[in-house]
Amino acid sequence: MSTSLKVHINNSNTDDTKANIPSSYIEMDLSQDKWYFTSGSSAVADGQDEPTDAELNEAATLISNSSDVEIPKLIMLDKSANLLKEVYLAGSDNNRYVICFAFDGATSSEPTLEAWDDANHNAATLHCLGNGTVSNSWIHAKVTTSSAPGSNWVGTKIAGSNKLLLNEGAGALTSAKDIYINIYVKIPAAYSVGATEQPVLTVRYTYS
Repeated sequence: MSTSLKVHINNSNTDDTKANIPSSYIEMDLSQDKWYFTSGSSAVADGQDEPTDAELNEAATLISNSSDVEIPKLIMLDKSANLLKEVYLAGSDNNRYVICFAFDGATSSEPTLEAWDDANHNAATLHCLGNGTVSNSWIHAKVTTSSAPGSNWVGTKIAGSNKLLLNEGAGALTSAKDIYINIYVKIPAAYSVGATEQPVLTVRYTYS
């Protein structure tokens, strides 16, 4: 029997599990929904409808000449409702129950979270993925199933071959499990290129 994965975002300010407070979580439609890393605006905010390209550009994060800049918000587009839903606890603060990967059974390999240029999963050359050097990726992710990440955490810079082990290096899942992560994007200081990019985030695993 196949093992299925559902992804849920915590749309509240309460740092607790999906099992304890299921009403805080929204299940993603993995074929339609998308995430925006953004500074937000009146139009790009929780409860607003799908933003236009112009509205997204207006809500873009500005590069700093003097310091790295963390993009302050992660917002999901709930396509079926045509509404934006903010993932309030995402970021480098010490928050634990942010995004839930809910596996309904065992796996035969350890699940990994990966980031690629596109759905071909064969290149990681976008600026946000390190511009060809995966260790320079801007996307930081950390498993928080066992413990909170700590303040100003760095985690794994995911891109291409830099993958986040979702079972914290313990190998394949032996049964159904809810795995939690936190995630953020940080732009290097004085980065010379401003761009709108759409990397593909993938959870990869095998089952038998």
